[in-house]
Amino acid sequence: MMKTLNRLFPALLAWKHRKSLILVALAMTCGSLYAGNRVTATLLTHRSAPTAPIQISVQLSVPKGWHIYGQSPGDVGRPTTVKWLPSSIGITPLPWPKAIPFTLGPITSYGYSDVVDLPYRVDANPTAPFQVKGTAEWIVCKEECIPESEEISLIIDPKLVSLVSDSNPTSPHNRAFPWMAILGAFIGGLILNLMPCVFPVLSLKILSLAKLSGGDRKELRKNGIVFSAGILASIWALALGIILLREGSNALGWGFQLQSPIVVVGLILIFTTMAANLFGAFEIGVSLTRVQSVGRSGKLATFLNGVLVTVVATPCTAPFMGVALGVAFTQTAIVSLIIFTSLGIGLAAPYLALSAFPELIQSLPKPGRWMDTLKQGLGFPLLGSVLWLSWVVNKQLGADGAAMALFGALAVAGLLWGYGRLLVTQNRFRWAILALAIGMSIATLWQINQISRTRAIVWETYSKEAVSEARQTGATVFIDFTADWCLTCQFNERTVLNSTRVQAAFNSHHVRRFKADWTRKDTEVTQALVALGRSGVPAYVVYNKSNSPILLSEILTESEVIKAISAD
Repeated sequence: MMKTLNRLFPALLAWKHRKSLILVALAMTCGSLYAGNRVTATLLTHRSAPTAPIQISVQLSVPKGWHIYGQSPGDVGRPTTVKWLPSSIGITPLPWPKAIPFTLGPITSYGYSDVVDLPYRVDANPTAPFQVKGTAEWIVCKEECIPESEEISLIIDPKLVSLVSDSNPTSPHNRAFPWMAILGAFIGGLILNLMPCVFPVLSLKILSLAKLSGGDRKELRKNGIVFSAGILASIWALALGIILLREGSNALGWGFQLQSPIVVVGLILIFTTMAANLFGAFEIGVSLTRVQSVGRSGKLATFLNGVLVTVVATPCTAPFMGVALGVAFTQTAIVSLIIFTSLGIGLAAPYLALSAFPELIQSLPKPGRWMDTLKQGLGFPLLGSVLWLSWVVNKQLGADGAAMALFGALAVAGLLWGYGRLLVTQNRFRWAILALAIGMSIATLWQINQISRTRAIVWETYSKEAVSEARQTGATVFIDFTADWCLTCQFNERTVLNSTRVQAAFNSHHVRRFKADWTRKDTEVTQALVALGRSGVPAYVVYNKSNSPILLSEILTESEVIKAISAD
């Protein structure tokens, strides 16, 4: 047996060396291979013809079950980047492949798994060998997220670059234009008109069209164009803002404006005011809920109606729209703007059609007492929107924030009712009541801001000294190792750490909470993770009275957290 192994070993060793030589030869021909901790980066080159520009692909191989982020990560994440050194020959980025969605609960991010090629083009057409250098950076995630980077370098001999036919379906130049995404955005915009947060507002516009049915057809078409212009202008403003922030490596999703409690409570106050107006509590000449043409102010009100519809529409999710917007976040700025424009056209289409074809309006019932009944009935869907927005505030700020928002809305509605009564009986006092209503709105928003800041201060900034001081006092310590680009971190924070049960447990046990932010490289946080035996985030550790660390799982549950902080 030993003699047989002795005869086989030299042969196996010789094969090992031959295999290594083959791998080295392949690397010299196709590119240079760099191994990261989990993701490997390979530089590959090709061209479509002997005189065509040379294309470079940064090929990232992601382990099974893991993923990296794209250029637009979505709700959470940090974009994958490739930075070429100035000393390299001129290199132009080409459109990256379409990113795929990764969903965890209510959070969706976009990126790549398995193998992805990130294409670039060499600007010059050199004939002699040249070198390119750069750095690729990415976040690789599974249940935990780990930042990685590799220095990439390759000497390219133009004579040895492989030729690839233009008919190659994987060529970056042959990526199909996203017609289906544009159609999906248009259909999504149409369906948005039926969503609970849009239909009440749009219904008011149809009601106003009934009043205008006997008016001038040319003027009615103008109203439709002005209203549509308000929608499109708002859509373009949001799209441009998202594109600019995306280029600045900020992770934003559709409906991001409702991430702010101030904006949500502001909409609660607006919708409550509109409902009070519909119920007949007060009357104001030209409001945002009307489309009647009253001189210049009528056109302005019509335009602002379009703006208001856009503001209340974007947080809703309609069928077909989610995928279309997901594609928009992965495309170039021009293509993204086209997709958003299609969404705006779909949102404005019903009103624009009724304005362009007045004969459709003629089929509506004639104005009469039924309109007052309908007007009051439309107030209830608005109150339904108020309830929905109150639920959003409760998720953001808890019961105290939601109660403050509803109390402020009730007070404003009561003052406006008083304004409506005094407008008829005590005309000289009406402006004082109106000023009080405005003051109450400002006070409510200020108080919501204070509650929001108070909740933000609950977490203390992590430092080794601060944690040591807290442990010496005998307090239970909870440390959250997190990062903005970590999908699991954000999911745990929204669904578990910010839940009512966990917050109540934290407060009842007087837990000192520390947030170790690893969004940017932090040596102290890295060392703490290594000491815990972790190489990435999320990581959660509890120090109780026995000072024995309790390391929690990556995906938290309420019962696990409460049990850990309650242990003696």
